[in-house]
Amino acid sequence: MTPKRPDELQPELKCESLADLMARQTLRVEQVVDVAADIAKQMASMHHRGLAYGVLNSRNIRISGGRASLAPVEPPVDARAADDVRDFAVWLRGLVQALPEESGDRRRIALGEIAGRYLQPESLPVSTQMKKAAMALSLLRVTSHRITAPEAALVSVTAPAARAKSPRTGKVLLLVRVVSR
Repeated sequence: MTPKRPDELQPELKCESLADLMARQTLRVEQVVDVAADIAKQMASMHHRGLAYGVLNSRNIRISGGRASLAPVEPPVDARAADDVRDFAVWLRGLVQALPEESGDRRRIALGEIAGRYLQPESLPVSTQMKKAAMALSLLRVTSHRITAPEAALVSVTAPAARAKSPRTGKVLLLVRVVSR
C-alpha cells in the first residue's frame, strides 16, 4: 500500500470562475451576498497590508467549495486601493442588476445600497471603506440565509434583577445563536 499525499485524501473540489458560473445559471441573491462578502473581506485584508488587487471582474473570482476567492493576478504598477473600492462597487452593482426582479426582496435592495455607498468619495481611508463593506456584507450574509428553527420564537429574554448602585452604565448586546438539530 503506497501512502497518499494530503491533497489526494481530500475530494477534488471543482473550481470555476464566477463568470463561468454566471454563464451556466442565474445567481440567486444568497449566492451574490456570499460571493460579495468573501471578496470584500479579502480585498479589505489586502488594503490593510497596503496592497491593491487591480482590475476586479467576474473572471478573476474563483468559486470552489461554496466559497469565493480572488484569483492571483499581477496588479498593474499604478494599482491603488481607491481604484479597488470603486471597481468593487461597480462590480457589485452589476451583480445586483443581473439578479432576477423579486418584489420586496430587501437583500437585493441592501446589496444595491452597499454598492452605492462605496461609489461615493469618502473622507475615510480606503482600507476602512472596504472593511466597512466587508462587515456590512457579512452581516447581510448572516441575515440572508433563512433560519429554520421554530424554537427560536420560543426564546425570551428578561432583564437581570436590579443590582446595587453601580458607577458603570451602558448597554448590553445579547447575541443568540440558534443551531438546528
